Amino acid sequence: MAEAGEYFSYHCFHVLSFTRSTYLPILSWSAYGTKTLTMSIRYVLGARRYIPVLLLATIAQAYSLGLASQEISTSLVSTAQAWLDSQDSEVAGAYMLLPLDSRVEIPSCNGGFEFSLPHPGNKTVLARCPGSDWSLYLQFRAAETSIAVHFASDLPAGHRLNVGDVTLPQSAHVDAAAQLSAFSGKFLRSAVRAGQPVNQSLFEEGVPAFRVRQSLAAGSDLDQSMFDQTVRPISTLPPGRQVAAKQLEGARSVRALPAGAIITLADIASRQAVLTAAVTIPRGTLLSSDNTTMGYYWGRMPHDAILEPAALPRATATSTLLPGQVLRISGIRSLPAVVKGEDVIVSIKRNLVEISQVMSASQDGQIGQQIELLNKESGGRIRAAVTGVGTATIP
Repeated sequence: MAEAGEYFSYHCFHVLSFTRSTYLPILSWSAYGTKTLTMSIRYVLGARRYIPVLLLATIAQAYSLGLASQEISTSLVSTAQAWLDSQDSEVAGAYMLLPLDSRVEIPSCNGGFEFSLPHPGNKTVLARCPGSDWSLYLQFRAAETSIAVHFASDLPAGHRLNVGDVTLPQSAHVDAAAQLSAFSGKFLRSAVRAGQPVNQSLFEEGVPAFRVRQSLAAGSDLDQSMFDQTVRPISTLPPGRQVAAKQLEGARSVRALPAGAIITLADIASRQAVLTAAVTIPRGTLLSSDNTTMGYYWGRMPHDAILEPAALPRATATSTLLPGQVLRISGIRSLPAVVKGEDVIVSIKRNLVEISQVMSASQDGQIGQQIELLNKESGGRIRAAVTGVGTATIP
């Protein structure tokens, strides 16, 4: 009999997992007490029907405990919120406590929780249970008002809002001036009706713009006195068309502009400083400060324009340049520091004595290169290193 009990215990899990028709044939061939095993199997199979009931009861109990814990947590937050709203300070009615994490365990506090603002700048409420060591910091944030704001009258698309265009209910316990000023200055994307709720999707921001005071001809030199500053919807004046005040100074209009027109980047040519010809420069003439000067260019600057005298290499013009014409790298021919046939000041230094003499270059030479020089008086030739434009030294 004991052996039969051991056999039953070993196979109990299998009996619960399979049907009666699966196990009864096997048990009938057992070498143990058939009657005892049959009774045991019937008992287990009969009890098996109550297992779902036990599982449901366990789940229900856990769910009930979870609800109780959730109710305590919700009650704590709502009680703390009521306490926060009752405070005579800047946080009263302006902030909302955040819900607690479901994993936070809240004890049952018979005497009720106590609340305080230990660190107002940190936006936290300290909850304590008197008579115990339990305490918890509750976080809060600015409350989101759901006060309905409506349009006071019919308004067309493109209208720029002011405070009088929207209204608040008289029962709204919020700072009305701050609430209404949040919409002031924005533009309507579409027309609205009186009483229609205000929605942020109806608005677009405005950007600074300049309006022409009087008609301007193409090619007119511009300055800020010719324009009035205004504000336009950003959809009508995207970033690629906006004009800054500094861009108007010295600019020129590229087309005629009627009075009242909003000026854009497409309407002007900005002024830029550049090196230009001061006089008519014939082809092959050496460029220098005597025949070049700083001037202005309107429009898109050539990519190879020479912007300042220091950037001008020793060069000659490859074609005749007219007064005011922009000097470009593609329009000049660079020359070496010393050109064949030019006079070169040659110097030699020995100890504290330095002697200089003018000689003629027998060949072109770049700075650092040794070239042959001719002494015009004696006809002798020497070699010297080029040190600059028209200068050389004997090592």
